[in-house]
Amino acid sequence: MLASNSRETGKKVEWLMPNDFRLSSGHAFTLRIKPAPGFDGIVNCVLLSYDIEQR
Repeated sequence: MLASNSRETGKKVEWLMPNDFRLSSGHAFTLRIKPAPGFDGIVNCVLLSYDIEQR
């Protein structure tokens, strides 16, 4: 995925697909694109864990 605004990192992020992502372990979210034959355009996901990058 590409990057939306993250309160935790302050970095601006832009996403490839519209979604309801939230930076929270265990959060279920969906990615949405144009439907195609045999595909409704919805990808169901769960954020299992994350690490904040330190520079």
